[in-house]
Amino acid sequence: MAGNIERHIFAGGNTGLGFFSYYDYIINWEEAERIYILKGGPGVGKSTFMKEISSEISEKGYSVEYFHCSSDSSSLDGVVFKELKVAIVDGTAPHVIDPRYPGAVDVIINLGDFWNTDKIKKHRQEIIEKRREIKKCFDRAYRYLKAASLIYEDISAYFKNYIYYDEIDRISNELSGMLFSNQEVKKEGREGKERRLFAGAITPNGLENYLESILTTSKVYKLQIYNEKYKISGESEGLKTAAEKILTKIRDNALEKGYFVESFYCALFPEKIEHIVIPELDVSVTTANKFHNIRRHDCEIIELNKLYDKKVLSRYRDFLTEDENELKLLLNTAINSIKVAKSYHHEIEKYYSSSMDFEKLKQQREDIKNSIIRDALVV
Repeated sequence: MAGNIERHIFAGGNTGLGFFSYYDYIINWEEAERIYILKGGPGVGKSTFMKEISSEISEKGYSVEYFHCSSDSSSLDGVVFKELKVAIVDGTAPHVIDPRYPGAVDVIINLGDFWNTDKIKKHRQEIIEKRREIKKCFDRAYRYLKAASLIYEDISAYFKNYIYYDEIDRISNELSGMLFSNQEVKKEGREGKERRLFAGAITPNGLENYLESILTTSKVYKLQIYNEKYKISGESEGLKTAAEKILTKIRDNALEKGYFVESFYCALFPEKIEHIVIPELDVSVTTANKFHNIRRHDCEIIELNKLYDKKVLSRYRDFLTEDENELKLLLNTAINSIKVAKSYHHEIEKYYSSSMDFEKLKQQREDIKNSIIRDALVV
């Protein structure tokens, strides 16, 4: 047993591409012993179901990965017990999950079996109307996030022409050398594996991240792309390209050598890397900017915010400041729309929760918890 390590992660997010899911990476389906897929409506206790089982499994000394909902970070979309190779996931929209190996690996738990349909039907019209409003809110949020991503790209376009790429390549090569020079290539023919997730998300509370629970390796390299003392507007956005170039090289080298890599992607641009963890080397590389910055004091800092021509870029200071202000406005508007959607969602939850038989559900939860523990003892 590795000890009860607790990690908090996002597997999906509200992005410039709409809702984006990395739920396939929560657990490896082929290696899992058991995956419980929860079905049912809002307010039926899916998150509570996972929290209470996780609490007891954690008390037994097992590690737990908590996957938070990007539309309500206090709610869970999934949990993984790594040593046990067991996951419990919310299989409802917008991250619909259906069984791949029914019975052999997957078990469907239908929480709709515990509600009173007649009670829910009484609120049919309110539920339909509020669901429509939720869709409108998210559609609006995604339009604004798309617009924000375009402004972000506009800032990057200015910086791209004045970044010292030779220096970026030098840093990439030096860091890769430090990480891999004394490491033997893994077993001949072994392919590296990448697990894709999010460290942060755009939520009703704003930009949230769980870097402190993710970057727990003994060595952490911090790619610093923001400095309040001598920054030019847009520095965090403009230098993202430089950090991504370094992270991509390290990720690719690790995979080529057969290592397992956890890649954590940008909340706004879900296909751009911001952080990587290589567990076998006990090392992480993270991007630090005005949006997210791990608070560990023992990180080795690599300054990237000096690797561009500030003198030339200062000519565009007004444009960059305008873009930065517009970006902030667009993000805030999107966040507010997600917040309104959450309030409608909570209203719908009340209709379902008041129709649930939670005592019967509690017994179901106990049966699953006991089954997980029993299987663990057999192993």
